[in-house]
Amino acid sequence: MLPLCCAESTDTAPRPVHAPVPIVTQYATADLIGNIAYDGHDPAHACAWDTTGAPTQSAYARWCRHMCGIACLRMVLLHRDGQAPSLFKLLTGARHYNAYVQQAGGDIKGLIYAPFAQYVQATHALWPSVHPELDVAGWSPSWTQDTW
Repeated sequence: MLPLCCAESTDTAPRPVHAPVPIVTQYATADLIGNIAYDGHDPAHACAWDTTGAPTQSAYARWCRHMCGIACLRMVLLHRDGQAPSLFKLLTGARHYNAYVQQAGGDIKGLIYAPFAQYVQATHALWPSVHPELDVAGWSPSWTQDTW
């Protein structure tokens, strides 16, 4: 059953603001987020890397820059269910659906939305939709923060 804040809204009663939604980031050490994201700090030096479920510090350093969508999924699951798999367990599931692909040179391609949508639907009973060519004309004015 969905939490009350996630219940469907009606035309006369907008959906309430979601609170509390846990904050999850792709970077394990909150104090280093700015340094990692903007200043080139090596994410391998994040002291809390093991809280992500990463098997090794080097695996965390390799994947953390690519896990924004995984962090968002974890927030949704924590909010909806009160618990969620670790970031790396979610990453493993997404990779099983080819939502991330390691390219020939070792670069990581992803998050690839269509396979990610298949993963979250099949595994987590969420119903995403992918709009690969949505332009400004295809955007709906009803998709505003007030109706989220």
